[in-house]
Amino acid sequence: QTARQASSVTISMDGDSPSRLSSPIALADGSLEFRLEGSPDRQYVILRSIDLEKWTPILPNRLKASSTVLRFEIDSKASLYRVSALPP
Repeated sequence: QTARQASSVTISMDGDSPSRLSSPIALADGSLEFRLEGSPDRQYVILRSIDLEKWTPILPNRLKASSTVLRFEIDSKASLYRVSALPP
């Protein structure tokens, strides 16, 4: 399986809980892989935009440790991704 490195990293500060998407990789099967870093037992949502104005939630995730690898399907449009912590 061939992968190519994507070139975007997002760091969000939600109060005292910094979160970060790092190590983005676009995989040959059409999926995208990121490492999500944040506070254990905190719920986060990955958001997607094609224009930086409208953001669509695509993947909620509760961290069990300080980081996890996430993989999800992408379409052919160039997109931007960010992470946001949900209220406790």
